[in-house]
Amino acid sequence: MLRRDQLLHDTAGDFELGDLVHMVVIQPEDRCDAIEARVGFPLFTEPAFEWVEYQDGWFEGVVVLSDDGFGIAIFVPDEKEIDPTVLAVLRRLANAEQAS
Repeated sequence: MLRRDQLLHDTAGDFELGDLVHMVVIQPEDRCDAIEARVGFPLFTEPAFEWVEYQDGWFEGVVVLSDDGFGIAIFVPDEKEIDPTVLAVLRRLANAEQAS
């Protein structure tokens, strides 16, 4: 099941998907500071992810920003061209999740 489908199912269609989550897919040319400026939140310099998961060569992380559940879902390929700060944070958090 795609994350989009899961969100739509979990909210029973009560919300437009864009009102509930911003989905961000990181590309190799995206730098840490530019990503944070674009989303308006220090995703990597002050990480506050609810969880980070690694699967099939991709990191997926979720940050909930408000009490109504609005958040950011970030998808990052595990590729050498990705900003090293971004990869280091996600690898550390994904490993911590697996260890718990």
